[in-house]
Amino acid sequence: MTDDGLPYPEFLLEHIVSEWSGVNVPLIDPDVCLKVDSGLSYCGSVTPSTKLRQFVYLYQQSHDFDYETIALLIRISQGSADNDAIWDELVTLEFQRDCGLSREQYLAGLLTVAERLEVESSLFEELLSA
Repeated sequence: MTDDGLPYPEFLLEHIVSEWSGVNVPLIDPDVCLKVDSGLSYCGSVTPSTKLRQFVYLYQQSHDFDYETIALLIRISQGSADNDAIWDELVTLEFQRDCGLSREQYLAGLLTVAERLEVESSLFEELLSA
């Protein structure tokens, strides 16, 4: 039920069942799913990975989750695929932010991860083409 006490639209429930099935969240809130998917889509990620959806879902209440942050997370997810070490690094950054890391330092940390992954990907492509 929505906050207004109305049932969720069928299309939203079907979307969650089909697109969010791999997301490991105990009680999925359709309102949050819609917010997450809207933010990701707005920033260019129409078919986000399960890990990206889960990360944004879990931390979406943070004051740092705006379009600037989501855009950096999309860049990171494009270069990390399912690399658990990268996602652990993002969780660590989020915990540091919770413990007093400034927003500027947090965004700089995300940018560093994104740029590192892009350089690694570029080097890997060069090695493959050599």
